[in-house]
Amino acid sequence: MEYAIISRNPDFIMHLVNEYHIEIHLESCIGHENVQAYCLYYNETKNLNACFPYSTCFHYLPLCQYFLLKHPNINQHAIGFKGNTALHFAAWGDFIDIVQLLLSHGANINEKNENGWTALHYTANYNALNATRLLVKSGADIHIKDNNGCTPLHFAAVNNCIETAALLISHIKNVDKDKTNLGRTALHYAAIGNSKETAELLISAGADIKAKDKNEETVLHAAARNNSKEIAEFIINYHVDIEAKDANGRSPLHCAAYFNCKDTVELFISKHANIEAKDEIGSTPLHYAAIRNCKESAEILISNNVNINAKDNFGQTPLHEAAKNNSKETAEILISNNVNINAKNNFGQTALHLAVQNEKYEVSELLILNNADVNAKDSSGLTAIQYAIKKFERNSNTSY
Repeated sequence: MEYAIISRNPDFIMHLVNEYHIEIHLESCIGHENVQAYCLYYNETKNLNACFPYSTCFHYLPLCQYFLLKHPNINQHAIGFKGNTALHFAAWGDFIDIVQLLLSHGANINEKNENGWTALHYTANYNALNATRLLVKSGADIHIKDNNGCTPLHFAAVNNCIETAALLISHIKNVDKDKTNLGRTALHYAAIGNSKETAELLISAGADIKAKDKNEETVLHAAARNNSKEIAEFIINYHVDIEAKDANGRSPLHCAAYFNCKDTVELFISKHANIEAKDEIGSTPLHYAAIRNCKESAEILISNNVNINAKDNFGQTPLHEAAKNNSKETAEILISNNVNINAKNNFGQTALHLAVQNEKYEVSELLILNNADVNAKDSSGLTAIQYAIKKFERNSNTSY
C-alpha cells in the first residue's frame, strides 16, 4: 500500500482496498503528502477523529474548513501521531491561516501532546516565526513546559532559531527563570546546540553565564560534552571559570575528553585548562578518555605532555581504565607512549589483572604481546593467569 501511495495512483490504491482488503495507511498519506489518498481513506472509513488532526498537514485551508463547517461539534482534541492535535500540525508547518482558523473554532492553544509539547513548542523548535507571533498574540503560554521541563525558549535556543528566540525573549522578563527538570537554563541549551547567535541574544537579555544545573554543570560543561567549540570559546571570552567543577568534581575538559569532543578538548587546552585536573575520585581527563576508548582525545592530551601514569584515588592509571573497559585503541596509544604497563593500583593489580578479571580478551592479548608481567601478583597473591584459571573453572561449572 505504501508504494501505491508514493506512486500517487488512486485507482491502484482502491484496487488494493477492494480486491485485497488492504487498508490505506493514514500516516503514509501524510508522510508522502498525498492528499488524494488521504481523502480516499476518509471516504472509506468515515473516521473523523483519525482524519481531522491530519487535515492541517497539507496546508490546504478548504480541507480544514470542510471538517470544521460540516462537523461543528468536531473533537478538536482528537490526536494523531505522538498525540498531536490539528493545531500542533498546523503550527509545525507555520500554516498561520489554518492556525487562525482552528483558534477561531475553539482549539486549545496550550494543548499538549504525549511529550508535553504545545503548538508553541513546535513553532519554536522549527523557527516558524509567523505562527509563533500569532500564537503569542493569541495568548499562548510562553512559560509552559514539556515533560522534560523545556519551554519553547529552550527549543529555540538549542536549534539556534534566532528570530523565534528574539520574539519569545521580548515577552519574557527573566530568561533564567524557567529551568528544565535537570535545572538547565535556555543558555545551557544554546550551548548544547552550539547556538552562538542565540546565546548572544540570551546574554544580552540578562542570562547568567555562570548558571549551573542540578548536577552543578555550567554552560561551559554543556558546550564541552556536545563539542560546541564556537559557543565554548564565546563563553570563555566572558572570563568564566574554565576549571569549574560539577557535582562529581569534573571540569569541562573532563567532559570533553569523556565524549571524545576533539574540538573542545583542543580549545580548552589552548586556553590553558589544567590537563591534570582531578575529579572527586582523582581521575584526570586522560582517565576519562581511556574509559570510553576516546582515541583522539587521548592523543591530544598525550601530545600536550599529560602525565600518562597519573593515578586516581584507587591507584588506577589510564591504562587500568583502558584494560577494564576493553579500550584497545586507547591502550595501544598509551603503550606506544611508554606507559608503565605493570603499574599497580591500591590492590596490587596491574592492567592485565583487570583485563583478565573483566574478560577483556583483546586488551589482555595486547598487554601480553607488549611484555606485561604475567607473573605479577596482586595484594591477594594472585597472578593474572590464576584469575584466568578461576574464570575458566567457574564458567565450566556453570555451563551445565
